[in-house]
Amino acid sequence: MKEDNRSREELLEELVYLRQEVAQFQVSKEERLQVEEALRMSQERYRVLVEMAFAGISLTDSHENLTFVNPAMVEMLGYGEDELVGMNLSELADMEEFGRYRDLTQQRLQGLRNYYESRLYRKDGQSLNVLIYASPLTALDGSFEGTVAVVLDITQYRRAEEENIRLRQALRIRPGFSGIVARSKGMEQVMDLVEQIADSASSVVIEGETGTGKELIAGSLHHNSSRRNAPFLPINCGALPEHLLESELFGHERGAFTGAYARKVGLLQAAQGGTVFLDEISTLSLDLQVKMLRVLQERKLRRVGGNEFIDIDIRVVSATNESLEKIIEQGHFRRDLYYRLNVITIVLPPLRERLEDIPLLVEHFLEGLNQKGDKQIGGVAQETLELLQNYAWPGNVRELQNVVERAFLLTESGIIGPEVLPATLVQQGGEAPFAIDTHLSFVGARKSFESEYLGQLLQEYGGNVTRAAQQAGLHRSSFQRLIKKYGLEAGAFRGK
Repeated sequence: MKEDNRSREELLEELVYLRQEVAQFQVSKEERLQVEEALRMSQERYRVLVEMAFAGISLTDSHENLTFVNPAMVEMLGYGEDELVGMNLSELADMEEFGRYRDLTQQRLQGLRNYYESRLYRKDGQSLNVLIYASPLTALDGSFEGTVAVVLDITQYRRAEEENIRLRQALRIRPGFSGIVARSKGMEQVMDLVEQIADSASSVVIEGETGTGKELIAGSLHHNSSRRNAPFLPINCGALPEHLLESELFGHERGAFTGAYARKVGLLQAAQGGTVFLDEISTLSLDLQVKMLRVLQERKLRRVGGNEFIDIDIRVVSATNESLEKIIEQGHFRRDLYYRLNVITIVLPPLRERLEDIPLLVEHFLEGLNQKGDKQIGGVAQETLELLQNYAWPGNVRELQNVVERAFLLTESGIIGPEVLPATLVQQGGEAPFAIDTHLSFVGARKSFESEYLGQLLQEYGGNVTRAAQQAGLHRSSFQRLIKKYGLEAGAFRGK
């Protein structure tokens, strides 16, 4: 055994050095373990993010073979993960698209990122419009190793755009029918009738549910006639108390009643040579009905508080959302006035009977909203359109317009999806529209619907007649008469 001649001090110094080396090794090992754990956690976080991503994520090697796909990519393409891994991208795209992809790959070889739209094919053969954001993967020496890509399926948006283009081409409003958007057979027949009778001086009654566009049709009658350069004056007969309505229609002389400080020309005289549109004609009081009958018979009027008879040349178009014949039977409307008003009747179909017009109307409303501000909405998703076409629309076109405006305001993307539609519409829109007992007669079915609709309105607004009437687009008195007709008590809905 070789004898160690080092001194005690030298041996102690070497022992200290060895201890430091051992301590340094232990520190390095702990640091390495910490780094490995941090790397493992980082990899786990990235794995979770990739697997939970809504967008498709893929990795390809330098020969465009797939080496990784996340679950969203698997679902998008309809293949199994084991089928996709190892597949060449040329098997998922047509040759023209793949050739463009190869050109873009050359750019990535130079370290450039690509953002482009392309077309891929699912396993079932269905084509997909996709947006691809691709970035190169490089080795330590800078050589190209492959591509990481994020893929978004935009098929429904492109289809919506194509449908909107088709609708814009179809959306050619018929001359003389401003604001009326329709291609359904029922509305085409209405517009044909309007053109046929426009130049007649005969009185017209327009019948239709609330929100079907009665005033627009009245305006079209006027604008298609030889009276188009004279005034068109509409008035809602149900919106004013009787004494104010009489003054609005006939005018008054100074001092005719308290507050009449000056002579006023009424609408019937102001519309000289033109057209007066009397909406909700059924709400006229019996006294005013007598005076209106005299105007139609004699073509003369007398202002409130006046003695002079004034000749007038006007066409009277009236509208109602109720059956005037039924109101006559109830003693609330004069039969002789009805015959004077109802020389020609135009019946407007409700929106639930012209569902093919809904896509055109939606496009028309969106176009108007897009023009009002900076926000631009490209159209509606197909699922949204289907829900709109499966809804019964008790408020008709006016309700549809309100729904579109609401959806426009709530939509943050470029396409209106079903998530921004009212819940009641989505619930009913998932079922067949307007389900009702078909064993009932037409009159019985209508009564059943109206009663149910009024009851739901009262329930929704807690028996508040004013708010329920506003939602229905009716004057309060008209709404009260309807709920009385169906035996509904507003008080029974309060507190519910």
